[in-house]
Amino acid sequence: MPARKPRMPAAAVAFAICALSLRADVGIALRYPREVFRVGDVTEFVTNDPILRVVGAVASDGAPWALRVTAPAGIPDLAGGSPALTEVTLDLGAQAVVTGIVFTPVIEREQGSIRSFGVRELLVSGSLDGGAYGAETRVASGSGVGSADGRAPVVLSTPLDARFVRLRWLSGWQRREDGAPDVRLENIRLVTQQSSSVGARVSEFAALLMRPTALEPFDYEVVLHGGRNRVVLEVVEIGAVGTDGSASDSATIAVTLLPELPVATDVADGDATVLSDGAGLAVAVPADAAPETLRGLSLARVDPADVPLATYRSNVDIDPSYPPILAYGFSGRFQEPFQAVSTAALPGQPPSLAVDGRFDWPSTWVSNLAPFPIKWRVDLREEAEVARVVVHPRIEDGVSFGPQRASVLFSRDNDVFTLAGELEEFPDGVATIDIDNPSPARWVELVIDEGRQANDIQINEIEFFTAAGSRVLAQATTDAVAFRRPVVVNARYFDDDVAVAQAPTDAPIGAFLWNAGALEWQYTRATVTEARLLNPAAQAGGGGLFAFDVNSLSKLALFVRSDAAEDEAIVAAWSFNPFSPNGDGIADTTRLSIRLGRHVGDADSEVTVRITDLRGMLVATPADGIVTTSSAVTIDWDGRDRNGRAVPIGAYIYEARVRRFGAGAPDVANGIIAVAK
Repeated sequence: MPARKPRMPAAAVAFAICALSLRADVGIALRYPREVFRVGDVTEFVTNDPILRVVGAVASDGAPWALRVTAPAGIPDLAGGSPALTEVTLDLGAQAVVTGIVFTPVIEREQGSIRSFGVRELLVSGSLDGGAYGAETRVASGSGVGSADGRAPVVLSTPLDARFVRLRWLSGWQRREDGAPDVRLENIRLVTQQSSSVGARVSEFAALLMRPTALEPFDYEVVLHGGRNRVVLEVVEIGAVGTDGSASDSATIAVTLLPELPVATDVADGDATVLSDGAGLAVAVPADAAPETLRGLSLARVDPADVPLATYRSNVDIDPSYPPILAYGFSGRFQEPFQAVSTAALPGQPPSLAVDGRFDWPSTWVSNLAPFPIKWRVDLREEAEVARVVVHPRIEDGVSFGPQRASVLFSRDNDVFTLAGELEEFPDGVATIDIDNPSPARWVELVIDEGRQANDIQINEIEFFTAAGSRVLAQATTDAVAFRRPVVVNARYFDDDVAVAQAPTDAPIGAFLWNAGALEWQYTRATVTEARLLNPAAQAGGGGLFAFDVNSLSKLALFVRSDAAEDEAIVAAWSFNPFSPNGDGIADTTRLSIRLGRHVGDADSEVTVRITDLRGMLVATPADGIVTTSSAVTIDWDGRDRNGRAVPIGAYIYEARVRRFGAGAPDVANGIIAVAK
């Protein structure tokens, strides 16, 4: 087997490169993202991943250089970014007289030692319009270790009349290995003449990476905010500032972050959401394909060297002499119910139904007959600055069963609650309660003083939003996602990906999906389109593009294929058999993995899965005529019949029927699936 070369880490986000130029003395070469990745008319890359990772290298003539990373649109979280930030610009939103700064540094306590990563000394300047800044003032800050709340206040000797406040670190209480300040902050708030605590938006930031060598890789991560983001990388040879410009280079990366996948009602019929990592992968999710509570789909590029050889060494379809050309892992973020309590609820309609991510009856909280006020309280799991509370009442035949008058209270300890907002008269439909002064809260209490239909309160869902417009959610992450209908995957590889794997340039490459039930990589039967046949914007870099549809995603890899014979028989296996759909979170759902086999010219296949009782009566149809080009399909069954009712404990017969278009009789695999207590 050829020796494997070291590989550069891969990107895990989706974005587009707006500009990239290389100059003679120093230059930026981005590996991820890639400017040449284009699929069809897609020119703007979109992601559900809140972390942007940029991987590349700087080439220079040997002189020391510095790489500066900036994001003019700002970031939502000061704790994000690696390496840590070296400069922050705060936007107050309006002109004010700033008299002080309050830092909340990251403080680590380990084995009796305490380390603060706060600012020790900094430069402060201000601007009225974000353009010209005044003279910088040098100020010192404490570590925050000795204070009761861990905060480090700074009093400005001269008040600053500004809207924009720029802070630049000179030193920190800790240093990085390269000698730069290692400053990590949880929060920065400003003190003005009008308020002792103002949370200003981070409108700009910068991080400085110092490197002394001629060729050095870099890897940078930054937290994105919802919507369009821009990240600018600029490399300058130290001492070259003010020269003819030949010793600098820059690249601009644009990425649009969707904090959540759009639900079917938010997307026009037929439209799909296209997510990408901006380097080699795009997944098109139709509006009605995502599971009801799926909020995000992560596309994480995996270092091919990290794919265990044992998983493909004995695979007859894969040549084990070469590592994967590309590899990806997928994960889904699913909304979970918040925990909620109330002073009034009917049996079977617990208060948590109002915060379970489902908007329709019967997922509705219904109050029992009780005197007003009715108090409903939810635990957000962690603190969040809630700026809006949106109430979705049940509406039947135009009649609203929501509140008539209600207020919202916040608490950080589930003991002391303070009034945050109120609505004196609810509309007939969805109602929004605005919070005038958002502040951190973990518990939210909705106090209903009056109902539109006397004591009958019925609420389908209650949502919480931050000032930035993102929803506050409880989420769980899974390493596999099954869809209601197939999604379309475009996997693009380049000539240099083949070279890194040390494979021949004409090697036959195939796309494979990981089947967790069978513990093997399964060939998708997707055909490759050579780069020269793609649109002109996508031809650079060579390689090719795989396009196929699939109804489940866990892992994807491109392997060099072997010349071994292909299996023709279908194989079906359950992930749990027996399984226990009793709601305890253990084996509540079982997954049928079907390997379809391949023959008859790689024709498309139609898959149907039926569940019957031992008398042959049809109980459920988990899959009804799914058409796929893949050689592997996964089907979930939650133990419910065709009417949505839980089936009795016992044994059932399953039948997986695969019909290949253009072939004769369908192939069938069947057996027993057991439902336990």
